[in-house]
Amino acid sequence: MVIILKENGCIRKIDELGRIVIPRDIRKKLHILSSDSLNISIVDSAVKIEKYSVLTSVVVELNRLLSLAKKVTGNDYIIFDNSRSISASADEYKEINTTNEIKLFISNTAIKIDKITLGEKIYNSGDFNITAINIDSANEGVLLELCNNKTNNYIILLLKEIIENRLNNY
Repeated sequence: MVIILKENGCIRKIDELGRIVIPRDIRKKLHILSSDSLNISIVDSAVKIEKYSVLTSVVVELNRLLSLAKKVTGNDYIIFDNSRSISASADEYKEINTTNEIKLFISNTAIKIDKITLGEKIYNSGDFNITAINIDSANEGVLLELCNNKTNNYIILLLKEIIENRLNNY
């Protein structure tokens, strides 16, 4: 198989069954795992391949829900999958990469996280609430509440139930 490297990727041949291999470096950079689903679509005259998450299908609805929760509590809310934020109550938290602390929590919810770094800001224990959410049968995520105003943990648990019920019915 001949691989020609390009600035942003490579050129690959399609095999006799119509398959292509996404190079390891690209999969690693985009956090694509062997169990991930991919969305394949046509954009103009190009084939677009992107990581699929059921969350991306309901982002507008989730953004509205998180914005409403922010109006009620004064706190910001962010939903993460393994690679990035999917939905957030504030624009500054949309499309940010999932931090190592959050990835660790996704893989082992029994651990205690003492701090989370988002961009330039560090949130210490007591400044946030975090809970795991089921995105779909194969993927876990995280719902993060940044506590600008102290609230009890019930709000984040209520949001978790609403989000998971919505995703299960999608």
